[in-house]
Amino acid sequence: QFPLAFGKYSCGAWTEGGKFMYLRGSSLAHQPTADGENEEEEANTLYAYNFQRLKEEKLGENVADIHLSMDLRNMLVEIKERDSEDGEYYRVHVAGEKMPGEGDDDDDVDLDTPGPESGLLDISARIALEAVPAHEWAQIFDEACQHVQENYFDEQVGGVDWAETCRRYRELLPRLRSRSELTDLLAELLSEVGVSHMSVGDPEGDDEEDDPSGACPGTLGLQVSWHAIAGSGAYRVDRLTKGDTWDPRYSGPLARPGINVLEGSYIIAVNRIRVCREVSLEQMLADMSGTEVFVTVVPPEHAQRFAQVQGLLEKHGGRDGFRRMAAEQRKALEGGRAQDGKKKKKKKGKEAKKAAAKQAQAQAEKKLTSMLSSIGVNVDDGPIWRTLRVTAGSSSTQANATLRDSVEANLRHVHEATKGRVGYIFVPDSAELGFAEFSRYFGRECDHEALIVDLRCNEGGYISEMCLKQLRNIPLGWSVARPGRNRVTLCPDLCPPATLVLIIDENTSSDGECWAQNLKQLGLGKVVGVRTWGGVCDVGGASIDTIDGGWIDIPYQHYYMVGGTGFGLENYGVEPDVIVEWPPRLGGGFGPAEDPQLREAIKQAESMLQARPAQPEVPTKFPATRLHRRGQRRPAIGPAGGTAP
Repeated sequence: QFPLAFGKYSCGAWTEGGKFMYLRGSSLAHQPTADGENEEEEANTLYAYNFQRLKEEKLGENVADIHLSMDLRNMLVEIKERDSEDGEYYRVHVAGEKMPGEGDDDDDVDLDTPGPESGLLDISARIALEAVPAHEWAQIFDEACQHVQENYFDEQVGGVDWAETCRRYRELLPRLRSRSELTDLLAELLSEVGVSHMSVGDPEGDDEEDDPSGACPGTLGLQVSWHAIAGSGAYRVDRLTKGDTWDPRYSGPLARPGINVLEGSYIIAVNRIRVCREVSLEQMLADMSGTEVFVTVVPPEHAQRFAQVQGLLEKHGGRDGFRRMAAEQRKALEGGRAQDGKKKKKKKGKEAKKAAAKQAQAQAEKKLTSMLSSIGVNVDDGPIWRTLRVTAGSSSTQANATLRDSVEANLRHVHEATKGRVGYIFVPDSAELGFAEFSRYFGRECDHEALIVDLRCNEGGYISEMCLKQLRNIPLGWSVARPGRNRVTLCPDLCPPATLVLIIDENTSSDGECWAQNLKQLGLGKVVGVRTWGGVCDVGGASIDTIDGGWIDIPYQHYYMVGGTGFGLENYGVEPDVIVEWPPRLGGGFGPAEDPQLREAIKQAESMLQARPAQPEVPTKFPATRLHRRGQRRPAIGPAGGTAP
């Protein structure tokens, strides 16, 4: 054993000199992500632990993977840099030694030139392969057939004549005309087995759904509606997506600290271009994800003044009308100066024009101020609108912030509907994200008398065992301080309430289903919703990469449950105790109050609270001490926790 900092570790390997190398990523938990595939890969740092000096040494940054030579002397390093145009490249270095650029004496090394000093490999110039797609597809098909035969958890392949099935599908190979057709063929082949977690994917970058132009639409995190104002109009902010406002990756751009945009505000321009009804904000923000944009906003309290100014502008020909008014003032002044030119000293031409323009501008502003005063608008009250400079978000940012807002809305609704008696936790999956969400909310929500755990759309994972252990905790006592000095706390800390309700739906899958079924069998609470997806096989241990960069996943373990369930969850799912389906709904949004499954979960929690037995009360009086000094006998503790006779 040797001491290491907290983090996410991978790629452990020994060197010939006895050093142990490893990659360490961020130790922070993942943030909510609507689509986990959109998460950015963490930048890992390569370290080596020197056992002779008992010290950790940093070897390099932005390392994605390492591979050692057979003699453990050299290593091939795969480097991924987010902000670099090169993206991914490879270097060869001495194993266990610092990479070029990390030492103090490496200032003269050109890291961008391939060679022994930099270790950079110029793969594009050294490797050239000619591939025949049809031959590759035949090889991939044969590998998939053999992979299922050798690594699928059931040697009998679920009773399917696998050799005959592969023969029938192989006859379609000559008819394939693209890689996506091969993917479809393999997906149909694997579906013959009839279990979950069988999947196949295209090579990276060959997804036909990707935008070929690479354009990423920007978003401001808003729901808007068009409002006509005095012949023109503006987009009114009906709803502002907030999210985690402290993190720009998981919050709406206009909800971040210092922006101060409120619901009810009006957006009148984007990038100095006036908005119109025919062009949406999404069109104006096309291909602007991650870039700075200028947004001109009218606060809600100035909406009436803005409408009055709009009417005044419309009455006098708009902005062009005021420009013409200023031009006419300037011409009049220049004409007057020309008539008095014989009597007065001539000024230089440029200075005269500047003076005339300045005076014309002042007179035009004075006239405009008078016109604004006539409609009750005082220019001393400050500007009616302001222009903000913000960074436009992406579709992933919008999805993450919307997810956080919906979770917080459900939590507030549960608290308000039950007057604070019931808590709420949403667990989006049973992996890193789900564990982070469970840990984020459990500490405060377990203090309520009942708890609702929402597993709808749970994408599965592997943490159900840890969460069930936490939910099975029972209070053993209290830590009681002097009244008014500290709050009474349970021992052990973070014990869940005795009343639990679980919500599931048809999208609850994999480990989320194991979570729900185990909670039912343990009798920890009630399950509300509809029957789950029905797929609990283990995947990940039998995954392969194809020769062209694609991938094939097959399950390598089945999940057997005690208590009579056996293998019954696969292809069937978990039956809820109370069935509540979503009714058909046409258009319009919905909130927590219109959620029938959440409504039923609240109802079940409240009824269970009424039916449960009275809970032991926290003692308010402390026992007398030092009884032996007064000749009194201390009462003995009986076997059941009471006093002995």
